[in-house]
Amino acid sequence: MRGRRASLRAALIGLGIALAPAGAGAAARRASDAPSVEARTPTELQGTRRIALVVGVNDGGNGRARLRYADKDALALARVLADLGGVDAGDRLVLDDPDIAGLRRGFERTATRVRAAQARGERVELIFYYSGHSDESGLLIGEELVGYRDLRAMIDAIPAEVRIAILDSCASGAFTRLKGGTRREPFLVGGPSVMGHAFLTSSSADEAAQESDRIRGSFFTHYLVTGLRGAADANGDRLVTLNEAYRFAFDETLARTEGTQGGPQHAAYEIQLAGSGDLVITDLRESTASVEIAAAIGGRVFIRDSAGNLEAELHKPAGAGPIALALEPGTYRITVDDGASIWRASVTIRDGESALIDAGALIKLEPEKTVARGPEGPEPPPPPAPEVVPFNIGLTPKLSLNGRHGGARLTNRGSISFGYDRVARIEGASFALGAGVIDEGLIGLQTAGGLARLNGEGLGVQAALITSAGARFTGLQWSGLASVADEELRGLQASAIFNYAGELRGVQAAGIASYAARARGLQLGLVNTSGSLRGASIGLVNVTRGRVDGLQLGLVNFADDADVSIGLLPISRKGGIHLDVWTSDLAALNLGLRLASRRTYALLTAGLHPFGAGASWMVGAGLGGRFRPTERLFIDVDNVIYGVQPGLERPGVPRVVDSLRLMLGWQPHRRFSIYGGPTANFAVDLSGTNEHFRPGYPYASYRDDWLLIWPGFVFGVSI
Repeated sequence: MRGRRASLRAALIGLGIALAPAGAGAAARRASDAPSVEARTPTELQGTRRIALVVGVNDGGNGRARLRYADKDALALARVLADLGGVDAGDRLVLDDPDIAGLRRGFERTATRVRAAQARGERVELIFYYSGHSDESGLLIGEELVGYRDLRAMIDAIPAEVRIAILDSCASGAFTRLKGGTRREPFLVGGPSVMGHAFLTSSSADEAAQESDRIRGSFFTHYLVTGLRGAADANGDRLVTLNEAYRFAFDETLARTEGTQGGPQHAAYEIQLAGSGDLVITDLRESTASVEIAAAIGGRVFIRDSAGNLEAELHKPAGAGPIALALEPGTYRITVDDGASIWRASVTIRDGESALIDAGALIKLEPEKTVARGPEGPEPPPPPAPEVVPFNIGLTPKLSLNGRHGGARLTNRGSISFGYDRVARIEGASFALGAGVIDEGLIGLQTAGGLARLNGEGLGVQAALITSAGARFTGLQWSGLASVADEELRGLQASAIFNYAGELRGVQAAGIASYAARARGLQLGLVNTSGSLRGASIGLVNVTRGRVDGLQLGLVNFADDADVSIGLLPISRKGGIHLDVWTSDLAALNLGLRLASRRTYALLTAGLHPFGAGASWMVGAGLGGRFRPTERLFIDVDNVIYGVQPGLERPGVPRVVDSLRLMLGWQPHRRFSIYGGPTANFAVDLSGTNEHFRPGYPYASYRDDWLLIWPGFVFGVSI
């Protein structure tokens, strides 16, 4: 349970809806009966821009259980908004465990970006999401309280045409009850004339918002994200509207919380919008990969990625029509529980592909043998704390001071083993010459000559030839061969050979290779791999089988989608590889391969100037960045270094030319653009002959004994 979480609930749904007492579920169902109107996606609304402020706070202060998944929920929502919701990377601000001052700075930065967009004539839609602790008074961030009136004032201070606030926290429904009003029948909206706000919460004013270890997140956000990825697309038009997403998340959250200890969880909302057109929150046509569940399949469907993370879950009635879910490229396991049997299939989806899962692809699983535990009831009390043995010394668990206690659960403050040691907890320091195993928890230091294994959560230091943590570990893992964190590592993981972390928050440093299923921080190594990256990956080879919110720096980089990728071969599947053809003052004909990420690109090029005194051929490589004032206009700034071979029949001494280029471009289509602009060129005469060869067109330039400088031009197309 999460004493927190106001849900992402439907955001822009109804024309002129004011709040009132009726239930959110009934209102959502009434919305589905509203007249059908034209649906327009964010990219189809000329001059419309979406800007998102996404906040995840696990720390609710002393006396409140620290949440485990608020940050993960925030990242999941930010990712679906980026992939399918029309929110560019530069328009998305994600705050992880900020204090109140950090939250206010986030609102100020967002307001500045909104005003800048409006100054360029753009219409702005704001999405604010909060996942964390709250009560009936406001958001609980650490030991501080942000009252709902203060929160609403911060949201209202952002001058966006449409403001959507989604709170996934306990008692967050109180946020929608600050103003009176009467709920009216919603009329779907979303066109460029829409103005107003939509405030959505995951729970009513007197309910707890709940999170689950099974789904590793909150119920409401989990089902909202699943709906936005396609499960909520009720009419099959590949567009998920606010109304569809809200109704799906409301129904699934209520159904899955009716039997929990926290009790049924109901969404609430206040919507005051005016305009026309159905607001589309996600456009599934923008997805690079998808999986389609055939119409004949029915039951509860679970989709997990290769790391075992639950990416989507939904109830699909048999024969209700196919359902397509937009996912990132990768390998997934699909499990279907039809109430009588469990069925499973595995599928690998590549970029640009859609995989169909029909009944023939499912394999029936044998039911797992279990032992009945009687009727459901309250959870049993936790076991008593382990018995404390202040100091232990020995050779094995039985041949030690701990062995006198007959296998009881023990806590040691200090322990020395000359062979193999195993204990429930260490609250201090332990050393084992061979191997040391801690079953329940570590606070302090665990060292071993061979293997140091921690099965429970830990806070402190592990140091050994091989270190391994089976649950969340905070601190330092250092090893001579390999460091392994099965779940989550917060801190530093260092190894001479190999690092593995199920999820990383901090630094991985390895002499050879590092892997993290999800990385938030820094990876250092010859080879770095991750399932997704938010931070930096620096090495000779960097591979991310997902999205990079940050930097890849290396000789060879690969990612499904990358913000910034700098290297000789930076390959981003979503950015693509483009063929550039251009003419310039250096060479009449130039061909190049542009390897693009969202913000940067690398250029590999060859040029030929076949006539005149500047006849030559050249090869070069460059690095640049792209800035977009509007959706179709862009500005490229790059620097290309060429090796130039003067002459075609009687080659001269090679020259080095550096070209700094500034280009303005227009991109009417994803695979076609035209560009042009000025260049500044520098040629270095390394021959010592003072011949001052100038490649390309011979017009005025500055020269001294070894350097030539001249202005130039470039005009080209990219496909």
